[in-house]
Amino acid sequence: MMSEELINARAILEGSIIRSAQCFSEMINSRVHIEDLSIVFDSTMLNLSSQNQGEGSVLLKTEIVGAIGGINYAIYGKEEVKLLCGQVLDGNLEKTQYYEFMIGFLKEVENVLAAAMVTEIANHLDEPIFGDVPKIEAVSADGVMEIIERETGTLNPNTVISCGFSIPSVNISPKILWFFNDSLVDAIVKKKTKKVA
Repeated sequence: MMSEELINARAILEGSIIRSAQCFSEMINSRVHIEDLSIVFDSTMLNLSSQNQGEGSVLLKTEIVGAIGGINYAIYGKEEVKLLCGQVLDGNLEKTQYYEFMIGFLKEVENVLAAAMVTEIANHLDEPIFGDVPKIEAVSADGVMEIIERETGTLNPNTVISCGFSIPSVNISPKILWFFNDSLVDAIVKKKTKKVA
C-alpha cells in the first residue's frame, strides 16, 4: 500500500509533468501528449533499457539545484531533432549558423520544460529550487543509459519519472526522465508536518 506522502508526491509530480507538456505545446504551437507516464519511488524498479535510439541520440540534461536534488534528461533521436528544429528554424541558413541556432533552440526547449516542472514543485513545497543551465550532448545509440547511470549514480535517486512527450503533428516522441534523491519525499513530509502543526 502506498503511503499518504507518496500519494501526495505522485499528484505533485503528475501535475508538474502536465505543466511541462503544456509549456512545450505553447512554445512550438503544437499539441503535446504525455505517453507511458511512470513514477516509481524505487529506482531499481524502472526499466530504462528501451531508451536507446537506433540512429543515435541527442541528450539534454538539466541539474536541479537548491533544497531538492535532481536531474532531468530529454532524449531525442537525431531524426527527431531535425523534425523539431524544422518547425522553427529557417532551412536556408548556412550549415554553421543552422547548427548554432539548433543547439540554442534545443537548449531553450529543455530550459522551458525543466523550469515548468521545477517551478510547479517549488510552488507546491515552498522550497527554493531551480534548474541549472542545460547541457547538450550527441550520444551513440548504446551510450545513453551508460551516461545516465553514471551521472545519476552519485545522486542516489529514489524517485524516477519516465514518460514520452508525443507530438503527432511533428512526428516525434522524445523521452523525458527525471531523477530525484530522497530530498523530494523529505520535503513533502516536511510540508505535511507544517500543515498539521
